[in-house]
Amino acid sequence: MGTLHLLVLIVINFTGFQSVSSFWGVNYPGPICAVRGSNVRIPCNYFYPSSLKVETVSWCSMNSNKGVCADPPYVYDSSSNSASEEFQYIGDKQSNCTLLISNVQFSHSAEYKFKFITNKDKWTENPGVTLQVGGKYSD
Repeated sequence: MGTLHLLVLIVINFTGFQSVSSFWGVNYPGPICAVRGSNVRIPCNYFYPSSLKVETVSWCSMNSNKGVCADPPYVYDSSSNSASEEFQYIGDKQSNCTLLISNVQFSHSAEYKFKFITNKDKWTENPGVTLQVGGKYSD
């Protein structure tokens, strides 16, 4: 192997290549604990190559959607006309994926995942964020 080829291989090994996944992602908080009956805000942000446009955003609960949130049901889906009173998307289609859950109940305890679809590809981050709902504190 020539010196130039060896030098190129060494440079590639040290600099590396950024994988596609390094340009795509979702940042979730750590596990969230909430009191039954309260409103819970799940803060979140996402990123993707700037040349793309986000077309749809969705949140799913792993209680009703197994795997990577590939298909409905979703607790929120921007492409659906049916709005939920419990689950409100207060994010946007740029970088904020915050979800608000109103009047949270024990049945809302689950892992939640955010999914976004661009004009070229789609992404769901694993693992998602875990919500644990507990009862009200009493003496």
